Amino acid sequence: MTSQCRYFYSCYGFLIESEFFLPELDPAPQGDADIIVSNRPDVLLNEQPPEGGQPAFLPDLQIFDFANVARLEIHNATEIRVGLRPGISEDCLGLPLLGPVLATLMHYRGRLVIHGSAIVVGHELWGFVGDRGAGKSTMAAFLIRQGFPLFNDDLISIGFPSDSAPVAHPGYAATKIMKQAFDRVGGLEGDILETGGLPYKKMRIRLAQKPTSEAMPLSRLCLLKRGETASLQEKSEREELNAVFQHIYMRKYGAAPAADGRAQAWFEQSAALVKTTPVNVLTVPSTLDRMPEAVELVSKSAGL
Repeated sequence: MTSQCRYFYSCYGFLIESEFFLPELDPAPQGDADIIVSNRPDVLLNEQPPEGGQPAFLPDLQIFDFANVARLEIHNATEIRVGLRPGISEDCLGLPLLGPVLATLMHYRGRLVIHGSAIVVGHELWGFVGDRGAGKSTMAAFLIRQGFPLFNDDLISIGFPSDSAPVAHPGYAATKIMKQAFDRVGGLEGDILETGGLPYKKMRIRLAQKPTSEAMPLSRLCLLKRGETASLQEKSEREELNAVFQHIYMRKYGAAPAADGRAQAWFEQSAALVKTTPVNVLTVPSTLDRMPEAVELVSKSAGL
């Protein structure tokens, strides 16, 4: 990279070298980067915009064009070229870059990326998935408030070592939460991050916690649903496989990212994951006042 300012970060088991300051991420020593984030205004001149505003998925190039914000191109699953549109603050970059763009890069590097949150509960790693509004961020916030470290927010990145069981790689110590839930949980220790003026309905918090650096096997994956009282129920093996597959992050983009045998890889990776990670249904109370019941249930189930 030729820019005078270079930042190095550790994220999802990768060393990232960036020309942008990314306050969500944990600083890391300089080294040979796995991923490079470059400031490339020239990508705005490219004549290959995604059709209908949807991302483009090609074998060695994926393109995200966020109207009035930025165009981001992933090249060979190693470099993210960023073209911020004129007048746009770098503060807004974390939302697209560390969400859909990084998820896509990890997908093309062979990771299974699940849409959910993960929390270290004692010596176990618990993952939480669910439909929109199921309470993934809220459940995570209540657990964080009880002192359990955040492991992943929004993206659970699963790797498949040849010599061991699947492992989840730690992301970064920042989370997103609705203002009402933030107030009810009693606040979270950390700094509120700016969104660069973008309309965003959730607060973004850079947590004041020690970075988690080691990959861990996923001890349990919980499918969240709303109910009257907190409960934890097992699922059949077929239901477990379906729960994982339904919450693969890249499925929301349709068939394009599943091309070239990647759909088959999703099935194989999901099957490998449920062999070592039980999938349960975690019913969480519908009202925020009773969320501590779910926290207590998770703590007890983890042997605490």
